[in-house]
Amino acid sequence: MDDHHGLKFASLNWTNVFLLILTLTGMLWGSRGLKSSRPSETTILPGETMCGQSVVARLWQDPFEAVERRTHGASGLCQGSCTAQPDLGEAQAICKIQELVLSLNDQERPLIVLGVMVTGDPYANGMEWRVRSRVALLSGLAAAGYASKDREHIGYFRIPSSELSPNSSRPCGISNLTCDDVMVPFEWFEADLLREKKLSSSQPHTILVLWLKEDHFVAEPLDRINSLWKKLTETTQPAPKAASGDMAVRQEQQETDRRGKLRLLLRQFHLLGPWGSTTLAAMCRDLCRATPSLADKERPVSAVNGEGPRLHIHCSSPTVSDRLLDGCKEEPFDCSVHTDYYVPRATVSTMFRRRNIEFTNLACTDSELIAELLDELKLRGIDPIGRQHRIALISEYDTFYGRSLPATFVGILQERIAGLSGRCASDLEQVVGCFTYLSGLDGKLASRADATPTDNKGGDKGESGDKRARLEELQRPEGNSQMDYIPRLAESLKQEDRKSNGKLKAIGILGSDVYDKLLLLQSLRPQFPTALFFTTDLDARFFHPQE
Repeated sequence: MDDHHGLKFASLNWTNVFLLILTLTGMLWGSRGLKSSRPSETTILPGETMCGQSVVARLWQDPFEAVERRTHGASGLCQGSCTAQPDLGEAQAICKIQELVLSLNDQERPLIVLGVMVTGDPYANGMEWRVRSRVALLSGLAAAGYASKDREHIGYFRIPSSELSPNSSRPCGISNLTCDDVMVPFEWFEADLLREKKLSSSQPHTILVLWLKEDHFVAEPLDRINSLWKKLTETTQPAPKAASGDMAVRQEQQETDRRGKLRLLLRQFHLLGPWGSTTLAAMCRDLCRATPSLADKERPVSAVNGEGPRLHIHCSSPTVSDRLLDGCKEEPFDCSVHTDYYVPRATVSTMFRRRNIEFTNLACTDSELIAELLDELKLRGIDPIGRQHRIALISEYDTFYGRSLPATFVGILQERIAGLSGRCASDLEQVVGCFTYLSGLDGKLASRADATPTDNKGGDKGESGDKRARLEELQRPEGNSQMDYIPRLAESLKQEDRKSNGKLKAIGILGSDVYDKLLLLQSLRPQFPTALFFTTDLDARFFHPQE
């Protein structure tokens, strides 16, 4: 027996055993997660300025968070009495921008101004989207053959709110500073020397990127963009001493020439935005309310009261249907008249084109999305039209986007029923139930600008063990947390399911905040195990192991 066991032991493939041990060791080691050994930075030293960029910032960093840390200290918030740190470079930022623009003076390959409109949400979801937006922009510019002129700094300047729109400034407690001042971070990009040959002759050699918080442009957005452009082209040289005769005429002519050259060089203004459907609706409302004369019809809307930029809007994130935008002449979802809802932004593009504003749509509209969604549900055996299956829609109430999605869903469903039966479905309550919640269910408020979600991947077994126990603890009906509404929402859904004799087959969780969606999914999924859950966004946070 001993010899038999010895032979079996000797016949083992030790190479495979060794590889198996290495694989198991790697799996155990990898499950611990990556951890950087970089020491924490305790002090941010002032950096060397280049092209007016004086704020230390990583290329992936939220530009507003970096500037607010510089101007308001570590808290990054302006509440009550502000304690802004003086920045001598700020006053000269626009002047340095103008000096660089004039030094380029290349008419064959002119520069462009690229305004990037991002959310101003002060919470974690908004900060995450600003970081993603900057990384996406840098990736796109790198693919197009551009590189940052200063990879370690970002610049900024302020515009008083009163200069964008009168009577909008709120005192903040410091002279020459208000909490409502429009902060505009900026950075320069130029053709990458290693890839410059890939640029065509029509492409600009230099791009000035302006980061714009959408909050400052919700009201009268086109006029405010025009005011921002004028601020860049105004001469900021110190007022000359009193002069008379030919000297005064020459000084005035020099300023006029300088202003004219700046307006010519900065004429190309591209806007990557707006960020949200609310601002796009405001643009459409302004365009529809304007009644230009024949002489003004071929001029930009911003140029009716003065010369403005050649504006080109690249609409990449608003998805609201054309028929729900203010000012559109179409009746929203008129099921008696079949309309082609697969043509995105047809009405909106026409509105902008009539005012000589270029408009390029880069996003799928809600109408297209809902049409595809209904087809996908039918493929999965859920048919609200033919089989009277019930669908519940849960959306946030406090955003235009959250309110428009259920309306679009019902509208497209009405059009499909009318196309099949030849009559309008006046009442869809039997197949579609709409429920709402308020954003920020967890009750977390905006705090420090440098605050990031805590990373507890390692040791707290109690917190990472039972997720449902944590949810139940946070569902107490008191305090800032709104999660006590979730059990009542679940009970309402169960009542709807009982009324429909178990025909509730799908639950759609709509909205703009990923963290709210995760909370709703974690709470409702165990209570409706047979229902199909769906949402409208594919986000990497949905697939995190801790979720």
